[in-house]
Amino acid sequence: MFVTTQGFEELVPKAIGGTDGRYWRGVMLANNAPWYVVTFRQEAHGFSWPQTVLVTWETTLLSVLDSATANAVLSIHCLGPNPAREGAWLTLEIVELWRPAGGEADETGPLLFRFAGEGGLRDSFDGAALAPLTGRDLLFRVSTAGVRG
Repeated sequence: MFVTTQGFEELVPKAIGGTDGRYWRGVMLANNAPWYVVTFRQEAHGFSWPQTVLVTWETTLLSVLDSATANAVLSIHCLGPNPAREGAWLTLEIVELWRPAGGEADETGPLLFRFAGEGGLRDSFDGAALAPLTGRDLLFRVSTAGVRG
């Protein structure tokens, strides 16, 4: 989860920001866990622009992807702690999201990832490489066209 403080809140005129959100210049992470950066193409009133959402849970990541229109997702990145250096972070581009095979989620977490430049899948608990296994379902694939699986 993200933590905010009143000092980070930015007052934005309603004419610019609308009435349904609050704006923050900074957030803190409540734990040392990965978070996900999803950028998708937003369209309204004949205009389009990239919109970026930050989420901390895999279930929320799936909800964001489910709410995006087909081919709108431009990129998904995982920003997580670097196990090789305390206090450092790694950013990895996610190109595929998979649902674990039946019974596998207890050991792998709710999602499996394929990162750019890698051939195999990794789990969502600790990023461990996984052996091939039948029964996994492709949930989402990001390409230059943002294609759903």
